[in-house]
Amino acid sequence: IIVRFTQKSSKTDTNYKFLTVYIYNVTIQLAWGIHENWVQWMKTKHIPEVMATSCFTDFRFVRVLEIDETEGPTY
Repeated sequence: IIVRFTQKSSKTDTNYKFLTVYIYNVTIQLAWGIHENWVQWMKTKHIPEVMATSCFTDFRFVRVLEIDETEGPTY
């Protein structure tokens, strides 16, 4: 997903600057038997490694709610 927005350096500035922001999203449904280990791995290994690339400025790790979790949770 590419999100574009504009900003001005001052109220009187008529020159808009375009900034492109990339949103990297991964959605996965896990089996109940492995989800706790996977969450631990994401928080202690994968996310820190991705953030260390300096390609990202922020992250959100969330669980998807209000969906069928019969086979496992979705993150």
